[in-house]
Amino acid sequence: MGLSAWWRNRGRDSSLYPQDENGDVLWEMAKSGDDLAKARKMDFFFIFPEKGAAQQFCEQAGRQGYRTSLSYFEAKQRWDAECSMTLVPTHARVSAVENHLSLAAQALGGQADGWGSFSQDQD
Repeated sequence: MGLSAWWRNRGRDSSLYPQDENGDVLWEMAKSGDDLAKARKMDFFFIFPEKGAAQQFCEQAGRQGYRTSLSYFEAKQRWDAECSMTLVPTHARVSAVENHLSLAAQALGGQADGWGSFSQDQD
């Protein structure tokens, strides 16, 4: 690890924030003051080339308890499916949800396009 990477990651507990994309995002959220112990609405995004596949994906996710929405993403000329649920954003939970939904999306020709949530201030 180079000096700049060490500096950015000092104090990082790799058991909570592993060295992967989700760990990096969660670590940045924690460093900015987000209280990751608080449950919040988490949004997971998936893109599809075909509207029918995106609709089918949303129907499947809805049956599993996710709130879903579908819109056309003009910049990528793809259908954007959003799946939302309330959870405490641990690395394990975010990664499990993302992986589970990614497999369902891939089976229909879609792919993951990230996730996000609003910050929860620390008390």
